[in-house]
Amino acid sequence: RDIEFLRAQLEYAAEGTHIEDLKLALSDRERLIQQLQCLGNEHDKELERTAFLHNHRLLALRDWGLKEGYQVPASFGGEGGLLAKSTPRHIPHIASDILNALPYLENISDGVGESSGVLQYPLLPDMDFTVGARLDNRLPLRALGIPERFCVLTYDQNNKQVILQKLARGGAYHLTVNGREIGAGERVTLFNGDRIILGQARAMRLVMPGGK
Repeated sequence: RDIEFLRAQLEYAAEGTHIEDLKLALSDRERLIQQLQCLGNEHDKELERTAFLHNHRLLALRDWGLKEGYQVPASFGGEGGLLAKSTPRHIPHIASDILNALPYLENISDGVGESSGVLQYPLLPDMDFTVGARLDNRLPLRALGIPERFCVLTYDQNNKQVILQKLARGGAYHLTVNGREIGAGERVTLFNGDRIILGQARAMRLVMPGGK
């Protein structure tokens, strides 16, 4: 409204009457409006970026089977934040009905806070699910008896089977399934409810869709 008023004054101003002052005031107002519009655009972009990051984080949490706000323990790759640094960046968005049909590993370890029964790791079809101490593993574990590359699980969707293979060699790295020691390089087929002990104290349970 101020700009419209100044423009009207400038239009009907008589020669020699404060025309330069009116022009200067009008220019100042127009420049201020442009600056405010630029700030508004930047603010809108920041809001869009914040919303995008928030939604992206929620999808990542859901893909790991976690609730918003859950703190991942350091022994499971957490860094005091919502997710481990090793959270996969290239996992595509998975529809909830497909995600629910996938087998997953469920943490049943004692002594790791509230993560028992909460941390769930879906096994994507025909994709290696590596376990080890390095943060680039699908399941990073920092615990006694866990080397950089410990074992790998693969979900064969066609045959509805989960295959576990031990990668680590050496007597210090123990991997057991239902109490049976797995040797280096050995491949075993897992079934629903199988209890897997990784290293000295990390326990996981395989959950198959439909309990099969």
